[in-house]
Amino acid sequence: MNIEPPTPSSQPPQPHPCAASLADALGKLLSQLSTALGDFDGVGQDLGHLEESLKKPMAQFQSRVLESAAQRRADQAEPICPRCARPLTRRQKLARSILTSQGEIELARVRGWCGKCRAWRCPADEALGVEGGHSPLVREMAALFASKMPLAEASVALGQLRGRVDLQSGQSGPLRPQRPRRCREVRDR
Repeated sequence: MNIEPPTPSSQPPQPHPCAASLADALGKLLSQLSTALGDFDGVGQDLGHLEESLKKPMAQFQSRVLESAAQRRADQAEPICPRCARPLTRRQKLARSILTSQGEIELARVRGWCGKCRAWRCPADEALGVEGGHSPLVREMAALFASKMPLAEASVALGQLRGRVDLQSGQSGPLRPQRPRRCREVRDR
């Protein structure tokens, strides 16, 4: 049995379309990591201090990656009803915040009216699995935490895990926002 080695392609690999938009975020991340590592060289800091100082810049970068990729997927969603596959009418482009494991991201996506279902539909939300305003991973983490402890404690623990809490004071935001999130229309500038 002869196995031929792969032949090199005459075309160089093309970077992902999201890569260019993340270059500045990567530069900022490297600068913040350098600062955090420099601070760690100081006296009186243990590994926990370094972990805490790395958490925020890493989460911000990951949030930018998530937002860029999710926006690209939202832009690719066809304006058809995800339930009955009919074209949507009365389409609007709306912005929405989505809570992810790395913080909130902002997406602009198309919402339209399905005459057959007699409901407003947002195909991008369905494609991304974010109909409730939370990413699938956040919903999974919330369900796991809530199954293991009372909801109030689960909310604080999830906030700590996501880096949304000041560990000194123990203050954390709630797992769900107090007011319902509203979609707002995106206007071209």
